[in-house]
Amino acid sequence: LFLAVSPEDLPTALRKSLQQTLGTPRAPAAYLDAQQVTQLLQSSKRLPLASVATSPRVTIFNGYSAKVEVKTLTSYVSGLTVGKDAKGDPEYRPVIDQAAEGITLSIRATASADRKYVTLHLHPQLSHLAALETVPWPGSAAAGQKLMVQKPHIETSELETLASVADQ
Repeated sequence: LFLAVSPEDLPTALRKSLQQTLGTPRAPAAYLDAQQVTQLLQSSKRLPLASVATSPRVTIFNGYSAKVEVKTLTSYVSGLTVGKDAKGDPEYRPVIDQAAEGITLSIRATASADRKYVTLHLHPQLSHLAALETVPWPGSAAAGQKLMVQKPHIETSELETLASVADQ
């Protein structure tokens, strides 16, 4: 479950508990027990700016990996190619790229020999397209024109950790 919420918007007791779990108030992720998860979900329902980004379910064979991506692609003009039109004059064609924002979760699961524990290698990433800046195209001076392209600015938060989960 990926939940985006500001710690300042949480009830005081839950916020203090999470700060102790995280070590710092601005850490990007935390492990929660069942009671904390329930309290967090109930609290987030009352917050106008909180949202559940995604809640995927994944089945993995022992020793294998899986990757879940929930992303939005934004197209932008990253450059220009120079060609000639029918008259032989220079023609500038846009080069279109895509900036991805969203959530990626990479998981590898390994069961213990006695099948009482599963070790999870977790690598969640959250990316956000912060801005799409319009900048001069590097070839503008040679073209004698003020041609513009776009430059994406993507903010990424990620965590990589191992967790051992007991079979219940």
